[in-house]
Amino acid sequence: MIRRARLAVVVAVALLPSCSSQTGGAELGGRIEPLCHDPTEAIVLLAQTVQGATKLPCIAGYPAGWSYGGDDFRKGSGTFWLDSAIAGERAVEVRLSASCDSAGGEPIDPGIEGVEATTTTGPLGETRRYVFAGGCVEQTIAPGAGADDALLAEAELTLGFRDRAELAATLQRDYDVTLCGAGAEPCAG
Repeated sequence: MIRRARLAVVVAVALLPSCSSQTGGAELGGRIEPLCHDPTEAIVLLAQTVQGATKLPCIAGYPAGWSYGGDDFRKGSGTFWLDSAIAGERAVEVRLSASCDSAGGEPIDPGIEGVEATTTTGPLGETRRYVFAGGCVEQTIAPGAGADDALLAEAELTLGFRDRAELAATLQRDYDVTLCGAGAEPCAG
C-alpha cells in the first residue's frame, strides 16, 4: 500500500508542466535515475513528458567511472545526462521529445524493433537519433567522451530503451497505478 501511494504521488507530480529530480525528493526503490530494469520516479516522470512516446530512453548500466549527472523533465521533453570520471560532466546527454529532424544523418542499425536510427558528428559531439512511434530520442556524446574509442563505446552502452506498454503493465500490476498516454487512457490536463 505504501509503494502504491508513493507512486501515485509521483504520477500526480508528473502532470505538472515542469519538474526536475536533480535535487532529489521522494524515491521509489531508493533510485532517482531512469533505469531500464526498475520503475523509478524518473522513468515515470520521463514517460509523462512525452505522453505519445511508445519507447522510453533509460540507463542500461554504468561502466566504471560513470554516474548519473541529473535531469530536466518538462512537458514536451525530458532530458537526463551522465557524467564520466574521464570525459567530465555531461559526457552523455539523452533527450526524449515527440519528434526530431534526423535528415542528413548516416543510418545505423539500432537493433531495436520499430526504431530507425541515424548518427551525425558535429561541434557538440556525436549525436544519435532514434525515431519510433510517438517520439524521438537524441543521445549526444560530448567531444571529450568521443576522444577515445573505448570511452565512446562505454557511452553508447549506457543507453537502453524501455517499452512504454511494458512499463505501464508493471505499474498497473505492482502498484495499481495507470500510466496514461500511448496505449492507455488519455492523460488529464
